[in-house]
Amino acid sequence: MDFYNETFNDIHGLFLCRGDVNASTCQNCVTSAGKEISRVCPSNKTTIIWYDFCMIRYSDINFFGEQQSQPRLILYNSQGINSTEDPQNSAAENFIQLLISDSLLTDKLYTANSLPNGNQDRYGMVQCTRDINKTACGACLKQLVLSIPQGSVGWRILGASCYIRYEQYNFLQPAAAPPAPPPILPAPPNDQGNGGLKNTTKISVITVSTTAGVAILGFCVYLSLRRKRGQKG
Repeated sequence: MDFYNETFNDIHGLFLCRGDVNASTCQNCVTSAGKEISRVCPSNKTTIIWYDFCMIRYSDINFFGEQQSQPRLILYNSQGINSTEDPQNSAAENFIQLLISDSLLTDKLYTANSLPNGNQDRYGMVQCTRDINKTACGACLKQLVLSIPQGSVGWRILGASCYIRYEQYNFLQPAAAPPAPPPILPAPPNDQGNGGLKNTTKISVITVSTTAGVAILGFCVYLSLRRKRGQKG
């Protein structure tokens, strides 16, 4: 299983694995990401961590069924900007729009494909968490399209409920194995208390490493939001 969500002790959590990874890769990614959350975000009630093959999200506010493209993270291909070929990325955007349309026809809210481009094809992927419906998925992905960087040869845009990726190399994994029992969703970090009213946002990089030529990227975004007495909204 590449997606799972549940509520435990008033903490709402989910994990999502990329639609192209097999069950073993999914479980290993979720396990590693869960350990990293416990280590780096031990006392935060709202946490998102993105890895190359999976993401985990927790909150004490029920976000299930709500389309959220924020917080958002944009990562660029290390080869930089292509200033001569399609500098506005119009072909890439059109390609991603087609993938979005195709993904909304699937139960997994996921599609990946290649785009013929002379001697070098381009590859793209779009995916949504499956706690949201197809209409919300489409809206989330279209919000991310607005952030496509101009002229970059490759990029990925990670949102809370969806993400898109476009590269000049084949980053897709071989066909996934038959479904296996779902990984156990890691327990949410213990809340150690914030002591008073505050409204803070903190972002920290967890890991950036390379294994066998594949970038393993992890970011932890954790928010602590408390309204002042009498404040609405």
